[in-house]
Amino acid sequence: MSKTTDPDLQAVLPGLQYQDCHSVVLTDPALNAAGVVVLLPTLTPAWAQSLLALRNRLTAPLGLARVTMRQFPTLAVAPHQALLGLDDRHLDFRILLSSTPLPGQTAHRLTLRTLIRFHNAWGRAYLTAVLPFHRLILRRLLQDLARRDTAFKAERRCAGM
Repeated sequence: MSKTTDPDLQAVLPGLQYQDCHSVVLTDPALNAAGVVVLLPTLTPAWAQSLLALRNRLTAPLGLARVTMRQFPTLAVAPHQALLGLDDRHLDFRILLSSTPLPGQTAHRLTLRTLIRFHNAWGRAYLTAVLPFHRLILRRLLQDLARRDTAFKAERRCAGM
């Protein structure tokens, strides 16, 4: 699991203990951070919705918050940055979307970072269990965004991750 000391990310989620980062190069200016937040419910594949429904059934007895991609809590939105997230008993998480223009190009890089602060051992165990699915969902989401764009550039993990 990746730890970070990036002060900007620590400001987003103080006490941050885990992060991952994925990005894709897009040419459609409508697919900036704010645009993707609006599209997010339509980008989530049915199998991922089913996994979240199963997660909600399994964790309900533990008192964890219900999570769906259609009702993902949006904390802040600006054209080139959006913050989603939820604080729960086992962990707090944030999803930071940012779009950065690429110098000398009409394209931009859309970056999606997942930030997590654990509250207890259950939070760490939970992340270990869901991480493979989390990565699959992220990969699929970025691939779907690229398909919506006119000029797909390969999705990649962020440098240093």
